[in-house]
Amino acid sequence: MKSNKIYIFAALLGIALVGCQKVEEQATTDNNPIDKNGWKITVKASKEIDTKALALDGTTLKGYWKDGEKVSVYFGGTLLGTLEATVGSPNTSATLSGEIEKPEELGESSSLMLLFPGRLDEKWTYMDQDGSEPTEAGELSTGFDYATASLSVSSIDAGNKKIVTTGDAAFASQQSVYRFGFKVGGAGEAIAVKSFTISSNRNQIVRERTYNGSTWASEVGSLTVTSASDPSGNIYYVSLRNENITLDDTYSFSVVGKDNALYEGSKVIESSNLGNGKFLGAKSLSVSAKVLAPRVETISEEVEVL
Repeated sequence: MKSNKIYIFAALLGIALVGCQKVEEQATTDNNPIDKNGWKITVKASKEIDTKALALDGTTLKGYWKDGEKVSVYFGGTLLGTLEATVGSPNTSATLSGEIEKPEELGESSSLMLLFPGRLDEKWTYMDQDGSEPTEAGELSTGFDYATASLSVSSIDAGNKKIVTTGDAAFASQQSVYRFGFKVGGAGEAIAVKSFTISSNRNQIVRERTYNGSTWASEVGSLTVTSASDPSGNIYYVSLRNENITLDDTYSFSVVGKDNALYEGSKVIESSNLGNGKFLGAKSLSVSAKVLAPRVETISEEVEVL
């Protein structure tokens, strides 16, 4: 009897092991779909002078590529990966290369969008700028100088896992760079500020952009710049995308000075100065101190509180 129990146990154990093995094999198969990663892509890139790594040369803002810059690759609204720049000659051109994911639906004639900069947080935002002067490694050029390019896929080389595109990537700037100096009454020295907020009477200043399923959509509103330092001459810089490009606009400014005083001012921006890829200055923007009148209330009758 004991012997029979052993045989029955062994038989049941064998069935259990076979069952586990089948489950494991099925799980392994389900969790390992066709490899979508590691697809190589290489493309030549050009960039207009108005953007990219930025350096201020007097009244000119010069843009160029630098080694190691990252560019995000999108198919629809899906991020496939990033490419890295190797600078060419002149440095307004570069070779972008790297490995990205390939969705099954990506094929010949598919359109890819390249977005610079390829930020680690994957955002397209104009918020949280610090007003600092453009430099090669500075916040403005590395985080807020957005530019896009479109590429068409010409062929898929499955054997070598390569995605081949047609032509070069010609990047276009997606905003303009402004520099502001705030002067009381428009005269004297520009004041040092803690922060300033820009709003527009057309209400088309972009705060950030996201993909809504079919296209990139913009959230608009006021934009606040918080100074991180005391720049030379108290001149502050901001990357600004205004989606009103046809009608004269009025920018309104609310400025908090280093003296904690509140200043206000405005500036008319003619339509000819709107659009992307421009470098615009208003270094003597007139502001006036905002005087807050004391609040006076009259108590009309006695109320028992005790």
